[in-house]
Amino acid sequence: ACEQENVEEVAQEDIEAVEVDAALEADFEAVDDISFEALEVTDNSRFGRTYNASNRLLNTPCVTITNDSINKVLTIDFGTGCLGPDGKTRSGQIVIDYTRRLYWPGATLSIDLVNYAVDSTQIDGTKTFTNLAQNFQDTIMMNVTLVGGSVTLPSGASATRDYTRTRTWLRTLNPVNDEFWVEGSISGTRFNGNSYSVDITEMLVFKRQCRLQGIYVPVDGSKFIQRSGRPDVTVDYGDGTCDSFADITVNGNTVTVDLQD
Repeated sequence: ACEQENVEEVAQEDIEAVEVDAALEADFEAVDDISFEALEVTDNSRFGRTYNASNRLLNTPCVTITNDSINKVLTIDFGTGCLGPDGKTRSGQIVIDYTRRLYWPGATLSIDLVNYAVDSTQIDGTKTFTNLAQNFQDTIMMNVTLVGGSVTLPSGASATRDYTRTRTWLRTLNPVNDEFWVEGSISGTRFNGNSYSVDITEMLVFKRQCRLQGIYVPVDGSKFIQRSGRPDVTVDYGDGTCDSFADITVNGNTVTVDLQD
């Protein structure tokens, strides 16, 4: 009964705003994960790692990976529709320009999305990563920017986001155990056209082992969301357990929701 009362006090519109933010976050995080995997499975250097086929998001015959090592351009082509092991159908291309593999100190890479869509939702934007390390490390701190990020639904409704973040990559011997720790802020517009901003108040933690279970939202950390015309929202993603539940607090009232339900 108490839980039901909280649900009523936290408006559905506020819950939906958090769910939309989580979906946008997941869309761009999936692009990162696919890109990193494609770069590593084509890496024959002594610093490269081996991916078990069952642990690969790209473990499907309908995707084509082309690595132009001369011009340092890697293209992931999903064609007109490619069903992945995560149950999502992707189309279009992810094009990666790189100086060196990202684990090299000072390396940069840029990810461009070309007619890229997931389950008919168009995703656009350019992400740029810069390795800030001065020497080789297992834990790599990166500067990450997203410019012109947008998600367009089949209905034509569109939401935007841009950000500059610090992203720490905990790179382990077995890629399935990798983690990504994210700090920074986000700004953009919601599907209704209103503006919003997000500040990460406690470092967000993404785990590759969780992503292999289809969980692309953070599993630890918290956010503070501000929107025009609505009260502020705090989101707590939990304690690191691989689930998609989060506590949403508005005006002192808290409700737990499944962000991928």
